[in-house]
Amino acid sequence: MDKLKDIHIGTLIKAKIMERNMQVTEFAKKINCERTTVYNIFTRKSIDIEQLIRISQALEYDFINEVYFSKKSTLFQKEIICPYFPRSVSNLSTY
Repeated sequence: MDKLKDIHIGTLIKAKIMERNMQVTEFAKKINCERTTVYNIFTRKSIDIEQLIRISQALEYDFINEVYFSKKSTLFQKEIICPYFPRSVSNLSTY
């Protein structure tokens, strides 16, 4: 889980808002919070899952699957040797 340390969700959210050319006030309205709260979100390394779902809906971007479970992400790509399976398991999501 060392790769989890490399993910700064606030920075990713800010980048996606900028990519969408969305104003912070517009985004704040979409997730039903104050502008100051959005700036606070930008500084966070982690976030509540319910809030991340609201943000994903507002930005029409699936942060959970794209960032944490993407094929590109190396977060869960470590090879795991499991004595209960006859072969190595390199991605547990296939089971």
